[in-house]
Amino acid sequence: MAFYFDDEQVVDITARELHEELSRDCEVVLLDVRLQHEYNLCRLPNSRLIPVHELPYRISELDPSENIVVYCHLGIRSTEAVRLLINAGFDRVRNLAGGIDSWSTDVDSSVERY
Repeated sequence: MAFYFDDEQVVDITARELHEELSRDCEVVLLDVRLQHEYNLCRLPNSRLIPVHELPYRISELDPSENIVVYCHLGIRSTEAVRLLINAGFDRVRNLAGGIDSWSTDVDSSVERY
């Protein structure tokens, strides 16, 4: 399923920047938009799974006032998800650049790569 959106600005955050925020106990909702089997392989702690293809139907489960970081495997699906959220009125949403793969290579090598 492809999504088409206006050219809204997607703000990226690096894995290291996200790690710093989480280390400072910043309130961040981690939204994983991968598939269930990917989530079962590895995930960021306390993340919430809503696969990108389900997001348009489950967007009401999210609070637009929260600070949300969206991630997937490499950052492609999460970019689509961020655009969807921006178009729905979310203004505190960012994309994890490089996805969980960058988390594994830059922050925590114990997170399985695939």
